Amino acid sequence: MFSGTRQLSVKRGNVTVLDRLSLTIPRGKRLAIIGPNGAGKSTLLRVLAGIDRSYEGEVIIDGQNLRDLTRRQTARRIAFLPQGAAAPPDMTVRQIVTYGRYAHRAPWAIRTGQSDRKAVDNALTLTSMTDLQDRPMGALSGGERQRAFLALALAQEPAYLLLDEPTTYLDLAHQIAVMQIIRDLNSRLGMTVIMVLHDINHALQYADETAVLANHTIAAQGPSDQIIDTSSIASVFGVRAERFTGSGGRSVYVPVGLTSKANIDNKE
Repeated sequence: MFSGTRQLSVKRGNVTVLDRLSLTIPRGKRLAIIGPNGAGKSTLLRVLAGIDRSYEGEVIIDGQNLRDLTRRQTARRIAFLPQGAAAPPDMTVRQIVTYGRYAHRAPWAIRTGQSDRKAVDNALTLTSMTDLQDRPMGALSGGERQRAFLALALAQEPAYLLLDEPTTYLDLAHQIAVMQIIRDLNSRLGMTVIMVLHDINHALQYADETAVLANHTIAAQGPSDQIIDTSSIASVFGVRAERFTGSGGRSVYVPVGLTSKANIDNKE
């Protein structure tokens, strides 16, 4: 069944954010969305998550129009981790993760049931947060907080996991740790992952497919190693890059300068 968008457009007053955008979501795969600031990447993710419904066109999830789903039904299928997620510093990791069960609980339920506790336990295990479940969120490092929010999303038991810049503000080691968890979740659970990334090398290493968002629409989509090259980096980002081959044969791109078409004044 098809999942993706057809002729999706979003406007904010007279400003076009997304313009007749058509995207195919590969079921059970990891899809990276890359593009320059201001291209509409975060807006696209919020639309796919069912949070922003002020759009024209269609958003289809497993053959079903997203507008036909209630917000609770959407939350049972799609989990969304926004950039810079925050939580009260005195709440424990387990308390935060338990919020992920909201969509699965009956409206009149006061306490979590056995299935909820099992889902929370499983989410904590998958993100290696079990030993930290009683620690306040304010006492965690940046990498630990991101893993806690990942556990919150996983507690929803979604078929689709949407991530907006999951490695923002993390040091190199924690970036790799988070990206490896995302890859493992996809491999072990068959969960479809859609992630907005700024690091093109992360897209090459951790995404099966990459979609390039430029000029408010999808400029290209396909296998990451076919979509990302020196030419596409130059045309989309205005950056000159050099290609290197790692020990495992994987390509890595290093920015070395700006092209004459670089636009560094754009802000998203």
